[in-house]
Amino acid sequence: MMLMQTKKLSPPEFLAWYKSFILLVGKFRANLEEREKAKAMRKKGLVPPYEITASPETLNKFSGDGMWQCGLKDLLVVLKVAWNKNKTPLLIDMTYEDRQDSKPTSLEIFLPYGGGGGGAFEYEVLDLKMSIIDVNVKKRITWEQLQYEYRSKLVNALKFGKVLTFSMSNTCPPLQSKLFNDERFPSLLFDSKKTQSVRGAFDLEGKWVSKVLNKADDVFAVHEDFNVMAITKFQPADVERFLKQEMRLELFQPIIITSDGTTIELPTTSNFSWAQMAVGTLEAGNVA
Repeated sequence: MMLMQTKKLSPPEFLAWYKSFILLVGKFRANLEEREKAKAMRKKGLVPPYEITASPETLNKFSGDGMWQCGLKDLLVVLKVAWNKNKTPLLIDMTYEDRQDSKPTSLEIFLPYGGGGGGAFEYEVLDLKMSIIDVNVKKRITWEQLQYEYRSKLVNALKFGKVLTFSMSNTCPPLQSKLFNDERFPSLLFDSKKTQSVRGAFDLEGKWVSKVLNKADDVFAVHEDFNVMAITKFQPADVERFLKQEMRLELFQPIIITSDGTTIELPTTSNFSWAQMAVGTLEAGNVA
């Protein structure tokens, strides 16, 4: 049996301990209050926003509605800010050394490690370019079979709290015309309001996921870390031109990702609506 050692504190020592104790109690109470608020929000069918730990200066970079820019180190922050805005992040991957090189980009290497930093996410990546090759070139599977494959990945993301990631490379996949299906792989995945509405949900009856899930999936609640994002390798000024036929771009928050936060100069005259919101160069995410 271990005996606890006691020590008589001097008045200064006691004062120092008491101050630290009060701070600890305050943090505990604040955390408890946040949990109760989150619980109350979920009872009302609302989803608590992500907690974001970042400086005001960093958050200010992502306060506008235009095209944001950031380096890999701010990836977790920018994703959470976009989701809190009920926008699906559309990452414009500029982390390659040579655009003609087939090697993985820094972002593609980064994702398997959770995007780095504390509180990193896990990603369930859908390689859409390879899937198109499998269907149209190799004839390995049909579009219907691919829907079932992607449904399995969606279920995995819902169950284990992963970010379902549409990796499109430099292609425009036939999402609306071939891939999406209400009962297997619904198009509302790109609607962040719908996505956020099921995060952490236990009562799934009547929610959109109930159409996708079946008893064999063994999913009775949606993990609170479930979410959706998309990645393209098109140049910023080409994104709208190539993707607007298959994607409702108003549902997305476009974010240029560079390896080190280098600023990408955008054209001030463009048919690209997001680029038109910029004045000259966007300073690491600032918008006009």
